[in-house]
Amino acid sequence: MPGGTAKYGLPYLLNTEGLWTIGNVTKLLAERLEALIDNGTLKGGKGDTGAPGGPNGPAASIVLNTAYSAASGSIFFAFNNSGTVEYDLRTAGGAQTFNNGLIASRAGIYQISIVVPWGTNNATGQRVIKLVDDASGEAYAEDVRPGVSMEQINQLSVTMPLTAGQKLNCYVYQNSGAALNVGGTQQGRIKTRFAMTYLGPST
Repeated sequence: MPGGTAKYGLPYLLNTEGLWTIGNVTKLLAERLEALIDNGTLKGGKGDTGAPGGPNGPAASIVLNTAYSAASGSIFFAFNNSGTVEYDLRTAGGAQTFNNGLIASRAGIYQISIVVPWGTNNATGQRVIKLVDDASGEAYAEDVRPGVSMEQINQLSVTMPLTAGQKLNCYVYQNSGAALNVGGTQQGRIKTRFAMTYLGPST
């Protein structure tokens, strides 16, 4: 028998009745499925985007279209409030951009790449780029190259897990003894670029 309200006797299902149990279990299952979809664990059938046999998931890229002068011996954050969004396929939970770099709103494995062309011939010192956590400054990868008598290019690519909301930044460094340009069109179509693509869940 259903329960009833104290004043008017309006009927309602008790938690000991079958229909209430079925309804509650259905609600819990729906909430669990929603959570799995949101964190990327539930990836769909083979061949779907981000699933085995399917294409990669959302991607994002920013470029430095304006040339900046990087002083010798000083760390320069390449995309500090100056990155231009090249593309940002921000479907639900996808990779995204922010004004200093890139942010992952979905936890998982990402492919991350950085390309930094230098715009001045200088054979002195070294050219360095480093992938860092925007909040802590912790380094994840770097590329170090000697100065050469032509335009040098730093580049790196790394596959790594990111947590939801984690932000990444890139800094450059050179010690040639003189300021060198980065960004803009230093070497034709080779632009200073920072990109990442979601590959799938980390577990």
